[in-house]
Amino acid sequence: MRVRWGGRRRHRGGRVLAVLTLALIGCSGGTAAGTATTTARPLGTANLATQSARAATLAATVTSVARGTPQPATPTFQPAMPNPVIAATASVPIGTPRPTNPANPVVRDGTPRSLPGIDGEYLVVSGHRMWIACRGEGGPTVIMEAGVNSGSNAWTLVLPRVAVFARVCVYDRANTGKSDPAPKPRTSQDVVDDLHALLDAANVPGPYLFVAHSYGGLNVRLYAGQYPQEVVGMILVDTVHEDRFAATAKVLTPEQEREFEQGRQMNPEGLDYNESSRLVRNLGKPLPNIPVVIIARGRSEAWPKGYPSDQLEAVWRQLQTDLASRAPQGQLLIAAGSDHNIPGEQPGLIATTVMQMLDTLRHP
Repeated sequence: MRVRWGGRRRHRGGRVLAVLTLALIGCSGGTAAGTATTTARPLGTANLATQSARAATLAATVTSVARGTPQPATPTFQPAMPNPVIAATASVPIGTPRPTNPANPVVRDGTPRSLPGIDGEYLVVSGHRMWIACRGEGGPTVIMEAGVNSGSNAWTLVLPRVAVFARVCVYDRANTGKSDPAPKPRTSQDVVDDLHALLDAANVPGPYLFVAHSYGGLNVRLYAGQYPQEVVGMILVDTVHEDRFAATAKVLTPEQEREFEQGRQMNPEGLDYNESSRLVRNLGKPLPNIPVVIIARGRSEAWPKGYPSDQLEAVWRQLQTDLASRAPQGQLLIAAGSDHNIPGEQPGLIATTVMQMLDTLRHP
């Protein structure tokens, strides 16, 4: 194992960034041999007023969840009118859940487990170490953002496919994978602050094509809203819609909604769905006028017994259609062979979509 320590100062938009880099060659993680003392200026921190307001909101969320009561209802979901192409695509029927009988195993492209042999580097961002790894050549750079409680491992089957024709980077958010813990709860704003600083510190050149799964969609949409000059395309893979919980509450019983609320808020990563959804909602309905592809699942999730699964799946499809309809260059694709785990079940579909979008961006 070779360990490299280094310090670097650079400017972006008037900000001075100080970083400590620990490059690990041939090592998947853990503690490097030897010790060093350094002082790194926190990166990506918001102003004190914003931090105070966010802290108050998160404190209210924690109290509410602890009491077993749901958050105040979000605004009534009102989908935008989809254009005819999207409406026709969205009419593809939703398939039944995958079988779970061990005697009849499911045949899939694979299941994300780890990223063996992928060397990365650690950088100190906002006072904690974060891990990032990049492979391949060619721009725009593809940045992959995983779902809740997931990190770089979620892209095990996608990264090698994309690295053949583009520069692609995966990373672990704080509280996931190889990255360090960070105070909880966290919101999409914390993720955006960390990621913006991490890409800068790691010298990952823009512009970026974001590929996001599940909760990661909230993060990349907030990033694109705050740094529009850096984002030239988005592929949203069965991502969470900011009005999802207002929409699902209409088809769940109060007991089911309370159970659903507690489950989504008590995630080990400590991400706050309600506050993150509010931040994204504040961006407004229109999505950026850049290429945007929504990849929606074609098979139903295995919902708990007693839940109105057909109605929940119809709501999810409607929300995915709504996202596509709000993007001037939006498209909706259906992953017919997948449930929510599209990166594990149809990684080739994601890679092909990335290739096609890059071709559009490279040859407008």
